[in-house]
Amino acid sequence: MRMANYLKLRNGVYYYWRRIPADFLSAMEENQRRMNHIKSSLKTGNKEEASLKAAHLSLGWAKYFELIRSRCYSLDEIEKLMSGAPSEKTAMPRCSVPYSSA
Repeated sequence: MRMANYLKLRNGVYYYWRRIPADFLSAMEENQRRMNHIKSSLKTGNKEEASLKAAHLSLGWAKYFELIRSRCYSLDEIEKLMSGAPSEKTAMPRCSVPYSSA
Protein backbone atom coordinates (compact mmCIF):
# COMPACT_ATOMS: atom_id res chain seq x y z
CA MET A 1 0.00 0.00 0.00
CA ARG A 2 1.39 3.38 -1.04
CA MET A 3 1.38 6.23 1.46
CA ALA A 4 -0.07 9.55 0.37
CA ASN A 5 2.56 12.11 -0.56
CA TYR A 6 2.17 15.21 1.60
CA LEU A 7 5.56 16.70 0.70
CA LYS A 8 6.18 19.94 -1.15
CA LEU A 9 9.62 21.35 -1.84
CA ARG A 10 9.91 25.14 -1.69
CA ASN A 11 13.19 27.05 -1.79
CA GLY A 12 15.14 23.94 -0.83
CA VAL A 13 12.98 23.14 2.23
CA TYR A 14 10.31 20.44 2.43
CA TYR A 15 6.85 21.22 3.76
CA TYR A 16 4.05 18.99 4.98
CA TRP A 17 1.01 19.99 2.94
CA ARG A 18 -2.29 18.19 3.44
CA ARG A 19 -5.83 19.05 2.42
CA ILE A 20 -8.32 19.27 5.28
CA PRO A 21 -10.99 16.57 4.75
CA ALA A 22 -14.21 17.78 3.11
CA ASP A 23 -16.41 16.83 6.07
CA PHE A 24 -14.34 19.14 8.30
CA LEU A 25 -14.43 21.97 5.77
CA SER A 26 -18.21 21.79 5.52
CA ALA A 27 -18.45 22.13 9.31
CA MET A 28 -16.18 25.19 9.39
CA GLU A 29 -17.52 28.70 9.29
CA GLU A 30 -17.39 30.35 5.88
CA ASN A 31 -14.53 32.72 6.77
CA GLN A 32 -12.40 29.74 7.91
CA ARG A 33 -12.88 27.64 4.77
CA ARG A 34 -10.10 29.43 2.93
CA MET A 35 -7.75 27.64 5.32
CA ASN A 36 -8.29 24.37 3.45
CA HIS A 37 -4.80 22.92 3.93
CA ILE A 38 -2.54 22.00 6.82
CA LYS A 39 0.89 23.44 6.11
CA SER A 40 4.03 22.99 8.18
CA SER A 41 7.73 23.37 7.47
CA LEU A 42 9.65 20.14 7.99
CA LYS A 43 12.81 22.23 8.37
CA THR A 44 14.91 20.01 6.14
CA GLY A 45 16.02 19.81 2.55
CA ASN A 46 16.68 16.07 2.83
CA LYS A 47 13.88 14.09 1.17
CA GLU A 48 14.32 10.94 3.29
CA GLU A 49 14.23 12.92 6.52
CA ALA A 50 11.25 14.93 5.27
CA SER A 51 9.40 11.72 4.36
CA LEU A 52 9.86 10.36 7.89
CA LYS A 53 8.70 13.61 9.46
CA ALA A 54 5.71 13.78 7.10
CA ALA A 55 4.73 10.19 7.94
CA HIS A 56 4.85 11.05 11.64
CA LEU A 57 2.68 14.16 11.13
CA SER A 58 0.30 12.27 8.87
CA LEU A 59 -0.26 9.64 11.53
CA GLY A 60 -0.96 12.30 14.13
CA TRP A 61 -3.45 14.14 11.91
CA ALA A 62 -5.21 10.89 10.98
CA LYS A 63 -5.68 10.11 14.69
CA TYR A 64 -6.88 13.65 15.35
CA PHE A 65 -9.48 13.45 12.57
CA GLU A 66 -10.57 9.99 13.77
CA LEU A 67 -11.09 11.23 17.34
CA ILE A 68 -13.16 14.19 16.18
CA ARG A 69 -15.27 12.01 13.89
CA SER A 70 -15.92 9.55 16.71
CA ARG A 71 -17.71 12.29 18.69
CA CYS A 72 -16.64 10.47 21.85
CA TYR A 73 -14.53 13.30 23.22
CA SER A 74 -14.67 17.03 23.79
CA LEU A 75 -12.05 19.12 21.98
CA ASP A 76 -10.27 19.62 25.33
CA GLU A 77 -10.09 15.84 25.84
CA ILE A 78 -8.79 15.38 22.29
CA GLU A 79 -6.08 17.99 22.90
CA LYS A 80 -5.00 16.10 26.03
CA LEU A 81 -4.94 12.76 24.15
CA MET A 82 -2.93 14.30 21.31
CA SER A 83 -0.50 16.26 23.52
CA GLY A 84 2.06 13.45 23.39
CA ALA A 85 3.96 12.53 20.25
CA PRO A 86 1.77 10.47 17.90
CA SER A 87 2.73 6.83 17.70
CA GLU A 88 1.43 3.80 15.86
CA LYS A 89 1.65 1.92 19.17
CA THR A 90 -0.71 4.35 20.91
CA ALA A 91 -4.16 2.82 20.76
CA MET A 92 -6.93 5.34 21.20
CA PRO A 93 -9.79 4.14 23.39
CA ARG A 94 -13.12 3.48 21.71
CA CYS A 95 -16.40 4.59 23.19
CA SER A 96 -19.87 3.21 22.75
CA VAL A 97 -21.74 6.45 23.44
CA PRO A 98 -20.82 9.62 21.53
CA TYR A 99 -19.69 12.61 23.55
CA SER A 100 -22.31 15.26 24.09
CA SER A 101 -21.61 18.74 25.39
CA ALA A 102 -25.29 19.23 26.25
